[in-house]
Amino acid sequence: MPENRARLWGRNANAAFTLFVAALLVAVLVAAGLAGGENGRHAELYGEYERANALMDEQRYDEARGVFERLQQEYPDSYVLELKQLDCEIGMNNADALFPHAKRALEMNPLLAMNDSFMGVLAFCYENAGDAAAAQAIRELGGAAAGAEGQG
Repeated sequence: MPENRARLWGRNANAAFTLFVAALLVAVLVAAGLAGGENGRHAELYGEYERANALMDEQRYDEARGVFERLQQEYPDSYVLELKQLDCEIGMNNADALFPHAKRALEMNPLLAMNDSFMGVLAFCYENAGDAAAAQAIRELGGAAAGAEGQG
């Protein structure tokens, strides 16, 4: 795994991110009616999604990002597709392009704030944009959330 992805997503980056996105994808597919493959167009789009994931596995992030962008046009409210584009940008070490995807994904699904890996990426985005105070606040928020979980 490229070093920049490991640094941003944590030690078990591939496993954690894959599991995280897989769970989100199942929820989105079920909600959108894609999992049954009843609609030919949805099945075709799901095939494109799988092809983009295969491109990512081959570290062909630019090509994968293009596929995810086309899919985002079909499903503009899919935070999963925003996360996949975010991961492509990380793979390409394109720090300037991270923030819009992270922000949009969080706007679409505020529960992402409970994911330490995602919040670490968001803190990096703010830091990269020159807002160290916001980055620190996000890191502290993540630590506070982790402490609250341990108390419950």
